[in-house]
Amino acid sequence: MSPSVSEQLVKARMLAAMLQSMNQSLEVERVLQLVASHSAALLGAAAARVMMLDDDVLVLARSVHAEGRSRSLLRGRGGPAGANG
Repeated sequence: MSPSVSEQLVKARMLAAMLQSMNQSLEVERVLQLVASHSAALLGAAAARVMMLDDDVLVLARSVHAEGRSRSLLRGRGGPAGANG
């Protein structure tokens, strides 16, 4: 069953808001957090994780949960969001 026009409009607006938010930051960690949180909301998921790889090596990962918790991983070292700064 295909989504209704109103559902498609809601998702398009959410995507536009995500892109607008990302364009306001030059910090990679902040952009990944925004992508994860907006993706979870857009998909109706309880959580989302976004990872950045460099030659198959995990450089940065960001997880966002529905409860608002956020966790980052920077070069293999994890911790609460912002702890790796």
